[in-house]
Amino acid sequence: LNISRETLQDSQLIQRLGEIISKRVLKFLGERAKTEPEKYAKWYAKLGGYLKEGVCGDTSYLYKDAVTPLLRFETSAPLVESTDGTLDKEGKPKKYHRQSSLDEYIERMPEGQQDIYYLVASNGRKQAESSPYLEALKARGYEVLYLYAHVDEFVMQHISKYKGKDLVSVEVADLDAEEEKEEDEDEEEDEEEFEEDEEQDEDKQIENMKKKMAEREEKAKAKYKASKAKAKGGEKEGVEGGGSDAPGLNEDEMEALCMWFAEEALPGRVTGVKGSTRLVGSPALLTGHEPEAMRRYRMMMSMMSDDETVNKMDQLQSAATLELNPKHSIVRAIAAARGSKDEKRRKVAKLVAEQVFDNARIAAGALEDPREMVGRINQIMELALPAEEEEAAEAPKAPKAPKAPKEPKEPKAPKAPKAVKK
Repeated sequence: LNISRETLQDSQLIQRLGEIISKRVLKFLGERAKTEPEKYAKWYAKLGGYLKEGVCGDTSYLYKDAVTPLLRFETSAPLVESTDGTLDKEGKPKKYHRQSSLDEYIERMPEGQQDIYYLVASNGRKQAESSPYLEALKARGYEVLYLYAHVDEFVMQHISKYKGKDLVSVEVADLDAEEEKEEDEDEEEDEEEFEEDEEQDEDKQIENMKKKMAEREEKAKAKYKASKAKAKGGEKEGVEGGGSDAPGLNEDEMEALCMWFAEEALPGRVTGVKGSTRLVGSPALLTGHEPEAMRRYRMMMSMMSDDETVNKMDQLQSAATLELNPKHSIVRAIAAARGSKDEKRRKVAKLVAEQVFDNARIAAGALEDPREMVGRINQIMELALPAEEEEAAEAPKAPKAPKAPKEPKEPKAPKAPKAVKK
């Protein structure tokens, strides 16, 4: 029976029927996603995992291009009102976070954005919104896909590129390199247009120059608005997240602080420490660390491998760079306290530096056992809250209240003279 079943499945007729049925089902789902998006979203919430499995398990690459437009993800876009008549408690149209396709994401991309960005947040939207990796993208007005399921990261790695746009994790995104790439492309376009203009007459050259000037003016205005929005966002997030309007550390101070972090505060725990240009409201973040999918793979391998292999994998885990925000109040306070003459302040600076590093590991999902922080947090609280005896000794003695002046005594009435005896 098993042999006959395998023979039937391997026949070209059955394979052909399977291809036709799969294509028709995908076509049907694509039509429903366009005509009835809210119903499709409800269906996708229940059975969308099978489409993701199809992207990852399609070894023939026949259906990946057809399945990818059917995927839906939450994004950092604001809430939208429901159009199916659903009302909230106040009787108003219910608001919800819309599930977006990659095509809709690309349509909403602002000018200058080159890639599609995503953030892995297995604990939900609240974790995603509080991630320090989101700050620079929010400041630039870039939308980010939120991935909640563990399989989503594998899906992104299998898709890799969609309609000429690379799918990039925000944890490894290099926005400075993207801006340089955009400037290089603009220069190449200008050179090509200049060569074309040389072959045209003077009137056309003047007309083309006017168009170019208008385009450049619009780009400059857009960049100015983006930088203004970034500054406003930075001030707002800086107040909420511990930032300050005070100037940050200069280049020499930052270099000395990074060296102190790497050599004294965190020796052997990071591959490097440097200043960050993308942080707004957070003191630090981790870069170059292993992604979440790799961490799960390492955990599985550690249960099946010998000690030598496990040690090598642990070394890969610690290969990360710490980026510090030179404008954050915590970083500036560490820089001031580390060189203090007071031994207690120097101790606090080192403890806080270690805690900043662990906070960055938590934000990156790279801290497997948070219990190792408990002892350090207790030390920081002890140093921040002095004992009663120390507080009493440090408190200035209250001056004694001055004595009230004595009230003047009333003068005694003069005694009557004694009668003289005759």
